[in-house]
Amino acid sequence: MTTTSTSSTTTNLPTPPSAETQTRRFRRPPYEVEADAEGYKLNVFMPGVAKDGVTISLNGRNLEIEGKLHDRPNASWRPILTELHWHDYRLRLELNVRVNEAQIAAQVTDGILRLSLPKAEEAKPRRIEVL
Repeated sequence: MTTTSTSSTTTNLPTPPSAETQTRRFRRPPYEVEADAEGYKLNVFMPGVAKDGVTISLNGRNLEIEGKLHDRPNASWRPILTELHWHDYRLRLELNVRVNEAQIAAQVTDGILRLSLPKAEEAKPRRIEVL
């Protein structure tokens, strides 16, 4: 009589960390800036980020934008291979002119944050009359 022994093999599949043990990791989102005499238009591309996941702060001329992903995989999900990055987004920019904080406008549509940063009156170009 021959007995066959089968040993169970374990594979090390990548698993997302649990919410309790996960530390926030950030990646810098791609962005584009348009400028004119009135101010700046900033588009920040943050796929997977909804309106309530965006935080914008302005301290002097330092602008910081954070986007928190909402659609994280279920903790029981065990992918065999993944190319997805489950990082939140953070973008820090230093503006070269002061902006009018009271007139800043922002909206998020399809993972794109559109930010309007009007220049402060003292930063706008002006014409100086020669006497």
